[in-house]
Amino acid sequence: MGWGVPVLGAARTKVTACTVKTLKNWCNAAKNAGGAQHVHRTPAVTGDMARIQFNDFDDAQFHTDLVCPPPLHPGAHTDNVQLLQLVSQARVRFFAARGYRENNVAGVQIFVGDQAAQYKAEAFPGQTVQVQMAVRDRVNKGFDLVYRMVDVDSGQLILLGKIGIVCVDRQSKRPCAVPAALVAQLQALPALEAASAA
Repeated sequence: MGWGVPVLGAARTKVTACTVKTLKNWCNAAKNAGGAQHVHRTPAVTGDMARIQFNDFDDAQFHTDLVCPPPLHPGAHTDNVQLLQLVSQARVRFFAARGYRENNVAGVQIFVGDQAAQYKAEAFPGQTVQVQMAVRDRVNKGFDLVYRMVDVDSGQLILLGKIGIVCVDRQSKRPCAVPAALVAQLQALPALEAASAA
């Protein structure tokens, strides 16, 4: 495996030339702003698909264990969409651990502005996996949650990715600044010395 696709919510999106151009523009803009160093696209090679790749990390600030659901198709491995649903559950738990629901995080709503994933290995129904997360690229109106999914028993890496979090005013429904209370909490998050043992 080892290929990556950009996704919106839980739906997979085909990598097209337009998608790659959009991602390239986003990455370049983020790089110029001093962020998004954890994701890059491999150089184009004639005849090869463009691929999203993520840098692995070992400074997770949050982790949670989840169980892969029944397969979408009999006898199949856990579908990519199902893995992303597990990541979404982990995201909800990340905010819950800070004392928030996503519809009211220190007075604002939280939306997923973008998401991308790189699949590294198969997962199977009933398998217990651990999603580890860290905060990256804090800006005025949001931040990234980078994540890695591993098998709890073997530690095998299954998935790498990032979620772009955007803060939205609950009345105007427009992007707004990250609340000071949340900024303080994110800045105070320590790295877990050993996520699987925490």
